[in-house]
Amino acid sequence: MVVTKGIELRLYPTKAQKVFFNKCIGSERVAYNAMLNTKMVLYKDYGVKNFSPNWSSLKEFYPWMEEVDSRCLNYAKIEVETAYKNWFRSLKKGGKVGHPKFKKKTHSGTYHSTSMPNTPDRLFRDGKIFIPKAGLVKFVQYKELDLTRINKIRYLTIKRTNTNKYFVSVCCDVELPEYEHTGNCIGLDLGIKDLIVTSDGTKFENKRFLKSCEKRIKNLQRIHSRKKKGSKNREKARLRLATAYEKLGNRRKDYLHKLTTKIVLENDVICIEDLNVCGMVQNHTLAKSIADCSFLMLRSMLAYKCEWYGRKLVVIDRWSPSSKKCSCCGYTMPSMGLAVREWLCPSCHTVHDRDVNAAKNILVEGLKILDIGREPPEYKPVENSTMDDRAETYLKSSGSVKQEAYMQMGKVIPTSLACG
Repeated sequence: MVVTKGIELRLYPTKAQKVFFNKCIGSERVAYNAMLNTKMVLYKDYGVKNFSPNWSSLKEFYPWMEEVDSRCLNYAKIEVETAYKNWFRSLKKGGKVGHPKFKKKTHSGTYHSTSMPNTPDRLFRDGKIFIPKAGLVKFVQYKELDLTRINKIRYLTIKRTNTNKYFVSVCCDVELPEYEHTGNCIGLDLGIKDLIVTSDGTKFENKRFLKSCEKRIKNLQRIHSRKKKGSKNREKARLRLATAYEKLGNRRKDYLHKLTTKIVLENDVICIEDLNVCGMVQNHTLAKSIADCSFLMLRSMLAYKCEWYGRKLVVIDRWSPSSKKCSCCGYTMPSMGLAVREWLCPSCHTVHDRDVNAAKNILVEGLKILDIGREPPEYKPVENSTMDDRAETYLKSSGSVKQEAYMQMGKVIPTSLACG
């Protein structure tokens, strides 16, 4: 299967090449801000919507733009027009896309280039990559680069991080290897105590990366804030702080990549729940722990990896009472607090682990959607429902988090998959 993906490589440029990259990043930012300002003035004062700015006239005001790659200036124009189209479309549909904003001058940044060779043999030479106007640049990749699987190269994105590291993302068409289908179906329940609980009872640990390095980050933030602004010592402290945040993000991303790849390769159908993360983080007691789990990143990884490897990802409605419904007989509890980790079904007298039971119900609901070929039903919460209703508690246990819909649902026909 041929897919369009980005291959990220760590660059080790010379001093002259670093200066060139910084100029291109700055030029794309300045061009974007100038063209955005022009569109804002024309739309606000004259109501003009379809004006297309011309970046070539900017070189008269900024002569140093002659030294950079012209493709990055053209891409800034595309970004401005795309931002305005998205905003106008959002206004018509009542979406949440805000008005385009100016780009700030920060330590990180990117620029794009499309004038590179479109074949891998010409782009990669002697362990180096050819960047237009910068020449051959040394690079390192964490795993072997198979050039035979690259069909077409579309464009390059050069990125500078807050820690002054340089990366290039090669957007290209890649032929992915085919993996045999296992015929397995699985339901996933996401949480804080265990990051992922599957319908077969497997639990994947929540590493809590932020908690493990939070003390060091707080100390580095305190040191950075006490340094004099504009001094070299403040820049050194900023680099140490940025490195700590970078390691935190890399550890979290590496763990999620390993988990999602394992789940996708071992199962043909994956069922998950549509969590309202924005609503969940309103609980300020658990907001930091919820954000540390990165549910959105986890779901996006599952989505594109399922598409790459020919798997099915089914998302059920967020208001489906997965935790409160018995996976054996279909009985739905009238209420259940977040502190209840195990509960006894009054109908069939089965003792359920809250998360495993939810994963089984998510699997059953996902298979129904997949079998009928319909959209998931829209469940509605009852009026005046609360996140934590402690009216009935059967067994006490440690706390966790999961958004629940407290509603009464009709009895479901038992299936063999429900009891696992």
